Amino acid sequence: MPKRWIYRFSLFLYLIGNTSTAWILEKEIQQGSPLQPILIALNHLVAVLLGLAGLAFLVLLILDFTNYSSYLKVEERFKSKPWKWSLLVLLTLVLVESVQDILLLGSGLPKDFFPIYLLESVKLFYWAGLASLLGIILIMVLNWEETSLTDRSRKRPGWLLPAGLAFLVLVGVFFSGSGYIPDSAKIAEQVGNFASPNAPLILPQILIYWLLVSMTWLGLRWAKACWPWIASLRGDLPALLLLGSGAFLLWSSVPLSANYFLEAPRPPTYQYNVASDSIYYEIQAHRFLAGEGFANDVQHPLYSFFLSGLHLLGGEHFQDIYLLQIAFLSVMPFLLYKLTSLLSSDYGGWLAGGLLVIREYNGLLLADSVTLSTVNLLMTESISMLGVMLVVYLMVSWLKKGQEDWGMIPLIGGVIGLLALLRVELLSLAFVFGLVLLARYWQNWRSWLGKILLLAGAIVVVIVPWMTRNWVRTGDFYLDKGKFFQRTVSGYLSRFLPGEESEPSALSPTPGEGSEISLGALEKAGLHLENNLVDSLIYLPSNHQLLGGADNYLKIVPEKREIIIERKGYFSDDYLTAYVKSLPYWDQDWDGAFSPQSFLPISLSLGIILAGLWYLWKRDRLTAITPLLVLVLHSSTYAVFSRSGGRFVQVVDWIPLMYYSIGLSRISGRIFQGIDRSTRVEVEKPFRESPSLRRRKWGTTAGILICLIIGVALPVSEALIPDRYTDAELRQELNGLDRGAAGLAPDPGPPESISLYGKVLYPGYYKAGKAVLDDRSGRVPPADRYRLVFYLVGTENIWVSLPIDEAPLYFPHGSEVIVQGEFERDSQAYLQAGKHPYFLASQVYLLEDPPGD
Repeated sequence: MPKRWIYRFSLFLYLIGNTSTAWILEKEIQQGSPLQPILIALNHLVAVLLGLAGLAFLVLLILDFTNYSSYLKVEERFKSKPWKWSLLVLLTLVLVESVQDILLLGSGLPKDFFPIYLLESVKLFYWAGLASLLGIILIMVLNWEETSLTDRSRKRPGWLLPAGLAFLVLVGVFFSGSGYIPDSAKIAEQVGNFASPNAPLILPQILIYWLLVSMTWLGLRWAKACWPWIASLRGDLPALLLLGSGAFLLWSSVPLSANYFLEAPRPPTYQYNVASDSIYYEIQAHRFLAGEGFANDVQHPLYSFFLSGLHLLGGEHFQDIYLLQIAFLSVMPFLLYKLTSLLSSDYGGWLAGGLLVIREYNGLLLADSVTLSTVNLLMTESISMLGVMLVVYLMVSWLKKGQEDWGMIPLIGGVIGLLALLRVELLSLAFVFGLVLLARYWQNWRSWLGKILLLAGAIVVVIVPWMTRNWVRTGDFYLDKGKFFQRTVSGYLSRFLPGEESEPSALSPTPGEGSEISLGALEKAGLHLENNLVDSLIYLPSNHQLLGGADNYLKIVPEKREIIIERKGYFSDDYLTAYVKSLPYWDQDWDGAFSPQSFLPISLSLGIILAGLWYLWKRDRLTAITPLLVLVLHSSTYAVFSRSGGRFVQVVDWIPLMYYSIGLSRISGRIFQGIDRSTRVEVEKPFRESPSLRRRKWGTTAGILICLIIGVALPVSEALIPDRYTDAELRQELNGLDRGAAGLAPDPGPPESISLYGKVLYPGYYKAGKAVLDDRSGRVPPADRYRLVFYLVGTENIWVSLPIDEAPLYFPHGSEVIVQGEFERDSQAYLQAGKHPYFLASQVYLLEDPPGD
């Protein structure tokens, strides 16, 4: 009797929903409100109607159990309609959503504000009432005698296993925590770095985009039936144009905003200055262009090499080149479209590519309130994400159609080698592909070994030129982060091997503050791995803010203890800010406890992801789990080094979104067919003739050559670019300097001052006590006085501090200067303590005339 029990369950659900909504509404109204009396009276009326509807559901439920069926006379009118089940599901979701908004969204509001929210959100109750009214009619229609559904119900639905797994995973996470531990930010030195999740995708955004893609998709299928010639058109070019141009236009439209990696405009340039990791990459790029070469212990050299190319094309300043980087990264949505299309269908590809555009757009809007690495910042994560997408696409292509092309494996190895020059942790991709090869050739170990050697050889050929450069410059033959890896490995070995005690490392507990926390290295790695996996999921819909925010939402102002009703859209900065503030996951001190309003949306997201994975698993198991292996191994790599969440997992957290889009496309196809069974809506990728083997080989060979050229060009060009700022040039500039030339300081320095010559990078004027946000090991001069601070690339590459009472009127980024003064903080004791030296200037001479002179 499945339909009868569906009927009874629906009645029970509506009974609970309507009754509880009416009860809590009436209870909160009684607390009083400063709003207009008409709204209070209207809410009283809605509460009464909802209560009566709940009573009606109770009567219907009793009548059904007593076999009283006179209220089913309208059944015959709707009995043959194929859309009735879909409509019941829709109405049930509307009711659940409205009740969730009423009961659970308030958990993000101060207690005193919740009654005001309820009184302003009259539309929630109207939605609940409308859904209840239509649900009564539809439930009556659906309660007929058993039909053919009885036979069909004997077959276990394909979605049952994914749904069960989703529930078990969610329950496990709910009760075990997420990898965080209480007050995680306060003990980061002992446990490692926990970062908040990346930019969220909210449910209304997904629904709006899904409707847009679905209506377009159905319209095109109808057009192809009318005009067959449309079916011959390829979808890749429109996807490249629409997704690529849409990504660039949308991402570049967001104005820059100050954040952890970008300092707000200040004198003397009144432009945004890069900060934290970004200033490091910029320094290396400008050193490279000036012929100074990268620092001996430079990290992530390929990214600084990439930035130097952008500067050659765009200009000296960050604001001259960030749009070029966005244009380069705009290919990401198309690449995700290609990967998803290869795995499933073009329809799923459009969903994945477009949702990635929206997710990155959300990140740009939230950059001033959540610490993120976005496409407009000079950070390695976005470029790395593009590279990982390319590697996964090449792996899947090789598995599906390219195994006869011998060049695909060296090409994959070459791209992995370039990514290792970008971020060395991405060598984990080689282990993923090694496992894939083992699974494919486990019965032929000779073939597996040959392909592994081919992969390793390609990686080595790309990275050895840079490793040789490091050996020549430093005496150590390493790829990147040599000392960091040595400390980390020694920290692990000291826990398992007896012998000499190793030096304290990031893995060892720090005595003193927080010493009550005692976790081993493997326990920490497990916590971080769990957190990485959770953070790669909860940026998907994690809160019910659908009907409650259809035309307004609440902006909370804790300082003023008031609520402001803002009328903004789902894609606005204010709405997204309110969203992340209503959930604990973007709080630095999140303790791992899930918010109650997250249970249903996260369950839904997990179910859709597992439905997509289940669909791929049935078609080809190895292809299905290859992206999942990339996610898990990359997350494990960072977990070993006690880092998780945020930008540490950003390069792979698009993988759940890909599975989500595939699952959503499959579910959508079933819904479309349920609405109109006469029209078959295919969401599987139709067969297409693949390019000829000869054409593929030419493309593969070109890709391999590009990887080799970039790998060799990095160290070779560093050695070939002539030094722009030499001691001879300094003497020449000093000889030509007018004795009466005015410097920035009021008094010239002493005669024995040291003179430096070079180019100014990102000057900023600071008042006493003000400093940059991220001052690692004191690399920026002390903040004990009014001063002008900049980085000098030239005869010395060093931070410079000029004590000065007022900011100069003209002192642009990229200008050439002569600096006089002396080195500070350069004693052996400071160097051993990890403090960086800086140059205390007594005078700075600008070697160019201000405009208008």
